[in-house]
Amino acid sequence: MHHNQDQEQPFIIVSDLDGTLLDHHDYSWHNAKPALEEAKRRQIPVVPCTSKTFSETLHLIKDIGLETPIICENGSGIALPEGKVIDLAPRYPLIIEKLQLLKRDSRFQFWGFHDMSIEEVARQTGLSIEEAANAKDRRYSEPFLWQGKEPAFDEFERAAKKFNIDIVQGGRFYHALSRGVSKQRAINHLLQVLHMPNAHVIALGDSTNDVSMLTKADTAVVVNNPTRDFPALPAEHQNIHYTSAYGPAGWNSAIMKILENNHG
Repeated sequence: MHHNQDQEQPFIIVSDLDGTLLDHHDYSWHNAKPALEEAKRRQIPVVPCTSKTFSETLHLIKDIGLETPIICENGSGIALPEGKVIDLAPRYPLIIEKLQLLKRDSRFQFWGFHDMSIEEVARQTGLSIEEAANAKDRRYSEPFLWQGKEPAFDEFERAAKKFNIDIVQGGRFYHALSRGVSKQRAINHLLQVLHMPNAHVIALGDSTNDVSMLTKADTAVVVNNPTRDFPALPAEHQNIHYTSAYGPAGWNSAIMKILENNHG
């Protein structure tokens, strides 16, 4: 990958997809096209960092025209453009086995992608059948809908921890992840792989599961989402942009502004 050598510090953009680079309602990215083209012109990599699977993300970035690494399933793994996959978490059957054991407690009622048919995943997500099949093609983590009583959820989280499972809240679903997995940890790993340990990281996200990544970024962009409030970031973070526009339109205006301010 080429990086602009005349800058002291290379830039890298890491971005959540749903509700950030992709529109919350129709999953379109087109409103971000000018900023994506500007990043490409400046040879700044745009790395998707998403709860989506490799299959889903590869499909999308082909459409967008990105030839960059991708961080999938909330930081559980990295796929490099040449096809190499770096596993940062145990594989999917293990987490499913643990979740089935947790389900033996009658208070813990949840419905995961593993339990759903492709048609049901499509219905729950608004994805097409083809996209739903890609979403079910999981390598590490399990999205689920909680169906138990609200008070039992805290108990469930505690019980899951004993199985080395962390529960994070995404946009539409909860996600069961292997303990220690995070978008931020995957970004750090990727910077080493790319030999860019000192890169200036611009991170964009819109939900609670983006907070670790936004908090550690050199420049954070919190993208407005029509369905929820901005996630809370630590007060000490100096360099945060909040967009007024939603999704890809907000992504576009923030990146254009940051790139103009940083190197005309």
